[in-house]
Amino acid sequence: MPLQSPWSRVTFYLPVNKVTEKAAVGIVIDAVRQRYKASTSSSLQPTIFLGSWWSNDINNFVYDNITIVTVDVQKDHNDPSFIAELEQLLEDAFNAYGTVHADQDDIWMTIHPIVRIGR
Repeated sequence: MPLQSPWSRVTFYLPVNKVTEKAAVGIVIDAVRQRYKASTSSSLQPTIFLGSWWSNDINNFVYDNITIVTVDVQKDHNDPSFIAELEQLLEDAFNAYGTVHADQDDIWMTIHPIVRIGR
């Protein structure tokens, strides 16, 4: 039976090409767990996802090993205060990479409304 309260799935797609980036992912996972008391993540080593994106600078694809970190939150994905909370969490992720000297041009975070089936 679908539960009636709104739920949202927040997902980070985090690069883990270097040891320092693995440390940054650990910081992000800790931040998600601290804020929402839960998280699910794919393996840091070995990674199981490979992302690619086009770089105009080198006129070719760039490949990144990716760890996915996701959490289901009992909040509406359209709630402005929740969006602000997630924007801060994304900024915290950028800061985590900066702390370990692995600055990122971009970090993908997505949010989707979900219907949770359960008791």
